[in-house]
Amino acid sequence: MRDGVALGRTGREIAGVRLMRWALHEFIRAPLRPRGVEGRRRVVGACVRSVLSLVLLVPAGAISAQVTARCEQPDRVRSISYSGSEIDTDDIATVLATQGPSFFTRVFRIGSAPCVDSMELELDALRIAVLHRQRGWFQAMVTPSVRREPRGSHVLFAVTPGRRATIREVTAGGLPSEPSRNGPWEESLRELEGQVFDRVEVQAVTDRVVARLRNAGYARTGQPRSEVVIDSAAALVDLSFTFDSGMPMRTGNIIVDITPVPRREARLDSADVVRLSRLQSGVRYRESDLLAAQRALYRTEAFRLVLIDTITPPEEREDSTLDLRITVAEARTRSARVGAG
Repeated sequence: MRDGVALGRTGREIAGVRLMRWALHEFIRAPLRPRGVEGRRRVVGACVRSVLSLVLLVPAGAISAQVTARCEQPDRVRSISYSGSEIDTDDIATVLATQGPSFFTRVFRIGSAPCVDSMELELDALRIAVLHRQRGWFQAMVTPSVRREPRGSHVLFAVTPGRRATIREVTAGGLPSEPSRNGPWEESLRELEGQVFDRVEVQAVTDRVVARLRNAGYARTGQPRSEVVIDSAAALVDLSFTFDSGMPMRTGNIIVDITPVPRREARLDSADVVRLSRLQSGVRYRESDLLAAQRALYRTEAFRLVLIDTITPPEEREDSTLDLRITVAEARTRSARVGAG
């Protein structure tokens, strides 16, 4: 069954709105430092009316504004549980559309629990199965069931995960022939061999390889092309990555855009900003240097905004230099730490 939606204000909510308006009116009339019995009486009265208005408004406004479902109590979700899964229940809950009763509904009996939707339960079962297959359980099956009681329905997702796949082989191509000071470029990818297959972990390792390449001067390195070959019967996975790192780059021109405080002249010029950032032209490009430069500029407290990015070179330009653009907006500060460090 689909949830129905009831709109419109109740008499309780209207009374709460009126009390709130009255309380605000009293607050405006009351002096900041009440003197005498009359002044204190107005302040106390306004506070009491504010509390009463919130008591009336919270159940009717904040809770029933979500949806007022048309279903009986036995058809409302009382609890959601899982069986047969090795994934943390908090991770599973993030992919579900079906939700249990809120804290206010369970403890304070404010509002009502959502209704059981059989169609949404089937979709949730599919979402849980997809989550397990991303973590390596390629044959995972999920069966939802509902046990109805007078006080509500208990939803159970029974997971049959099957055998979890492991990574048999990892190959990586397109990496620089230049040796790395911290070991082979593909070393962290090779370490995945023999581990359980988890798409999230594989992506994290790939991101670390890309970061290493960018910090070594290969600024144009993007996400590699990947191929996943799955042997479901043997529960084995072969991974293949093809990188396009390009040539190592050096820092070219450094262009600075300064936005001063409105109706004021800029206190620093471009040379000052470059000096404070400690970026240099002609050196090996490293992405970590850009982050360090951004932190250094923020630490001066002279800028409220600092953006540092690379400039896309023209198509006809094929050299190994990469220009940078520093965009800063000055802050309204009386003084700033702008020493050479």
